[in-house]
Amino acid sequence: MSSLKDLVRNLETDLRSRPPRHYIYNDLPFAVFCYPPQQEWEMRHEMQLLKTRLEKDKNWQVTLISLAELVWQSIDETEGMDAITALERSSGFPTAQSQVYEYLSDPDWRPLPDLLAERLSGLDSKKDLVFLWRAGALAPEMYRVSTLLDKMKG
Repeated sequence: MSSLKDLVRNLETDLRSRPPRHYIYNDLPFAVFCYPPQQEWEMRHEMQLLKTRLEKDKNWQVTLISLAELVWQSIDETEGMDAITALERSSGFPTAQSQVYEYLSDPDWRPLPDLLAERLSGLDSKKDLVFLWRAGALAPEMYRVSTLLDKMKG
């Protein structure tokens, strides 16, 4: 089994190739990099190192976007954490999680694809590279990353 460092090196090789080889979608430059949850802290460190190397060697601007931050932003810009906490106390975790899903998916609230699109606006696909991270914040059933990528694809 490959180490996390080996997997990141392979990703870096794929990203440096033209066109990049790590895409999942043919028409959009998305890729999913999976790693075991217990390696989260090591992965965060490796991601920072990869960011530094790519910016130095390829003159790319690498932007890190935390999906956890976007979840909190959605909650804060809707009814707020106090409302979710009260809902969880009165109706349980599954109900509160369902409400957060509504915030993240219903256009009347603050949908996750819209928040991500706002963060991506102004970036240049020729020189900017984005790493979406902290996807675990969407688990266990808050919002699927595949749904987010499909929505971004259009």
